[in-house]
Amino acid sequence: MSLTTFKLLEKRFPISCASTSTPTSERAQSNVVNLIRNKAAPRGGRGRVLSSGHVTKVGGASKFISQRPLNQLPFLFFPVFKMSKRGRGGSSGAKFRISLGLPVGAVINCADNTGAKNLYIISVKGIKGRLNRLPAAGVGDMVMATVKKGKPELRKKVHPAVVIRQRKSYRRKDGVFLYFEDNAGVIVNNKGEMKGSAITGPVAKECADLWPRIASNAGSIA
Repeated sequence: MSLTTFKLLEKRFPISCASTSTPTSERAQSNVVNLIRNKAAPRGGRGRVLSSGHVTKVGGASKFISQRPLNQLPFLFFPVFKMSKRGRGGSSGAKFRISLGLPVGAVINCADNTGAKNLYIISVKGIKGRLNRLPAAGVGDMVMATVKKGKPELRKKVHPAVVIRQRKSYRRKDGVFLYFEDNAGVIVNNKGEMKGSAITGPVAKECADLWPRIASNAGSIA
């Protein structure tokens, strides 16, 4: 859930903040809720205004000038919208743009103790490309991969995996350029939980911030 901005509401309902000491009846408050639900709903069918019990009350005495029935109100009301959850399965937070160094077809090391030796990337989750552009992954990206060398029960199957290291240098927000000695990933499920219980080698900070289950099993975070 997220609050709509003050500017969005100010365009539809001209508001001037003015203190008032007159108590407002419950009927006037319900009129505000109905007014917001009927007129402040987003167009195009995106989002849904919640019931009156979910309308958030923001402190500060205010009054609506353009509405005659609503003379003075003790609080300013903002509608609350339900937003659909989008993004990765078990990831948390937003990912900063980094250089992508692992295109489709790359073979990376498997850094967990599941029994797989390497991973062959066949696709990248959540990628948006264009014609003839090869999808590529970076640190923290979830990919679909197959095991080329390892236990027989893991081979010839498609597994979700997360890239934890890459040899391609990338820039952090503080201006530091970082790269690792090898390309590596770990096998996970669709929720981002590791299939193994240990990770060999360091894990990039960008990956640890995005995938908490991987960070809990990491020996060191670089």
